[in-house]
Amino acid sequence: MARFTHPAILQTGGSELENWIVEGGAVEAQPTFDGDPLFLGHYVVIGNLCHFTVEVDMDNITDFGEGQYYIKLPFPSHHAVLLSDGCLHDISGDDQYAILGHAEAGSDVLMLFSIGSNGRHAPFSSTGPVGLDTSDNFHIAGIYEIDLGS
Repeated sequence: MARFTHPAILQTGGSELENWIVEGGAVEAQPTFDGDPLFLGHYVVIGNLCHFTVEVDMDNITDFGEGQYYIKLPFPSHHAVLLSDGCLHDISGDDQYAILGHAEAGSDVLMLFSIGSNGRHAPFSSTGPVGLDTSDNFHIAGIYEIDLGS
């Protein structure tokens, strides 16, 4: 499981610096890294809305793992949510692919998807939508309502 920290701004009337330990990986076999993961991420909370951004640079991955990728959100989502503000940059193929995230109500797990040629959501993994390379990177962002009951 990948973990990283990055300063975040938490706004609940005033500004306060917070740290977010971002976790993620693959559902079948976790990726492995040569050193600290090269991830960047931050979030801002205003009221019960959270905006987050995560960027993953794959330069230090020695094994991409197996199965669908996921990240954990800073807080559980109040509602089921589909976030579509993501992109995989296939550097060697000089191409880009949409990355989507889906979280169930009450969960902080954001399962990652791409869009298949038939328009359906396909699990984002080391082999799809394209075979990954260490020169590739992806990012995903979104706004969702925090589950305050958690």
